[in-house]
Amino acid sequence: MEYARRRGYDALITFDADGQHNPHDIPLLLEKLKDADLVIGIRAINSHEMPYVKRLGNMGLNLFTRIVFGVTSKDSQSGLRAFNRKAIESIRLRTNRYEVSSEILFEARTKNLKIKEVEVHTIYTLYSKGRGTGVLDGFKILWRMLIHNKVH
Repeated sequence: MEYARRRGYDALITFDADGQHNPHDIPLLLEKLKDADLVIGIRAINSHEMPYVKRLGNMGLNLFTRIVFGVTSKDSQSGLRAFNRKAIESIRLRTNRYEVSSEILFEARTKNLKIKEVEVHTIYTLYSKGRGTGVLDGFKILWRMLIHNKVH
């Protein structure tokens, strides 16, 4: 985010490094970015392909993101996102672990940024199913969201 800010980028795309996001969805996010400041690529959380524990964790973190930060999202933990220049300039991150996904939504809400969501394709492989957050990570994210909310 800082790199894009310093270089004056008009748009920024982020995605997780576990291979679950399809780069072919990037033009879709950029298209939606014309009418929003932040676009989140939402995965099919209710899909039978997503491991049950990850589905349950994502639903829980969506709920906690709504309760703690006041932001509703169908996939608050998705790393596939597009930011326009206004969002790049406005969002100031303090965290650098998994909770950054929720923090971005909090920052977008407090800065009155327009958020849109778009369904994207998800690539589930043995590798991508085994990566990402586990149950313990989910509790760490919740704890850090609570601490972040108290600090702000």
